[in-house]
Amino acid sequence: MIYKMPKGQKYTDLCIYIDSEIKKPDCDEEKCFEYMYHLFYILAVKGRMFITASDYDNYALYGATQLFLRYRKEKEPGSKLKPIKSCLNYIKRILYPLKVNYQKSNFFQVFKEEALNGNAPIGIADNQKKTAENINNDLLRTEYKYCLTQIAATIKLIIRDSPYSNNKVTMHNLYISCLLTLLKTITISNKNLERLKVRKRRNIVTDSFIDKIYEEESKDDVVIYHLDKTMGNYIDTLVKRCKKEIAKDLSYIVDSYNLPDNTIKEMLMQPLEDYSDGQD
Repeated sequence: MIYKMPKGQKYTDLCIYIDSEIKKPDCDEEKCFEYMYHLFYILAVKGRMFITASDYDNYALYGATQLFLRYRKEKEPGSKLKPIKSCLNYIKRILYPLKVNYQKSNFFQVFKEEALNGNAPIGIADNQKKTAENINNDLLRTEYKYCLTQIAATIKLIIRDSPYSNNKVTMHNLYISCLLTLLKTITISNKNLERLKVRKRRNIVTDSFIDKIYEEESKDDVVIYHLDKTMGNYIDTLVKRCKKEIAKDLSYIVDSYNLPDNTIKEMLMQPLEDYSDGQD
């Protein structure tokens, strides 16, 4: 990678920084550009968009440049461009169209013009639409899994403001207690797994049944690790806050990938004009 990922930073932290700083007159443009590079690189890797490391590097630079110039044009006096509210959402929208443009400018690996303007046989047009949808779904699954791997980091953030923050031992025990309790509530017991298998064999698994199982698992007592039993209610409160944050993150990810068919079609038909504002 041309730029090293900042230590202790999640990619969501990079998004927050760009959204809050990029429009300020005194913003650190170099850092914003570097963060844009990382976002394009991470999402491209998650989507398995290329084969070689050099392609990921070059594409990330290309994408960061397009986005940076888009922000610059937005700042110009009299600009009629719609302001970008979320750089992450915007990047997700232009990720595939920019891949097409990147390949066109670098390797001439572009679909025939007929496929892009809608005059190609239906089979070709449908294939490209499915390609865009599959990339979107792959990114969603990967990002969803990544979010779940950050549960430990979420817990640490939640307990950071604890009244016991000056006591390293208690903070560690709180962290372990919350982690074990959370894992316990989202891990299905052997008894419920058997119930689920039986229903699967009968093809009668419903969302309400799965919700009921997790509701049962959540009723178990909290796990208290090397702490006084009186800390149980406090641990339960912390775990509920963690669940709320995790649910909010996962819901945000799902919503951000909810692209209607007409949007995907527009992305395929006009990748350069609509999404990079004519900047090559």
